[in-house]
Amino acid sequence: MGRKRKDFSDKFKLEVAKEALKKRAKEAEVAAKYSIAPSTLSEWMEQFLEGKLETDEQKALREENERLRAKQDEMLASLGKKQLEVDLLKKKLHLD
Repeated sequence: MGRKRKDFSDKFKLEVAKEALKKRAKEAEVAAKYSIAPSTLSEWMEQFLEGKLETDEQKALREENERLRAKQDEMLASLGKKQLEVDLLKKKLHLD
């Protein structure tokens, strides 16, 4: 039977990566403090620096932002169609 892999939240990874970067401590010391492998900490630090780690709140905000952008795109497309209809009707009725 293999070992069960620990699953850490992005929030935890984010905090540990920040601590390691802020304190400029040796990665091995920070990794030992949290009982994780130094290579795991290095990976988390890299993910943090690349902006790939998000808290649940950040994920929710990003998803809401994406939803709102999609809705905005949909509304703009609808507005464009309506404007085209108005322009065509004006042309047909010679109201230009």
